[in-house]
Amino acid sequence: MRIMTVTPTDVVYEVHSADATSLTTLQAECGGPVEAISLTADRVMWVHEDGKSLGQPFNRRATAALKAAGRAFPGDWIAGTAVITGRKGPETTSLTDEQLARTYQDLAIR
Repeated sequence: MRIMTVTPTDVVYEVHSADATSLTTLQAECGGPVEAISLTADRVMWVHEDGKSLGQPFNRRATAALKAAGRAFPGDWIAGTAVITGRKGPETTSLTDEQLARTYQDLAIR
């Protein structure tokens, strides 16, 4: 399984593991309890649910992806590390090659 992690310091990396989409992995990558933000019908961004109130840093690339998906409210932004996964119906899934390519584009990479 494959997910993408986006840090506030512009480090972007893929996580490949059998349990990449588990709640435990998502929480470990984001540093605590997570909330899901629907980017598209087939992709979800996961962020620390208290990232802003904890003073986590602005995440420029994750905010760009949120805006590219048309999901950002005026003045909205992502704080802390974000993780992007696939989605099929209610299930959290691994990112496909196509989803990964769109995510890199949304993050303004490549």
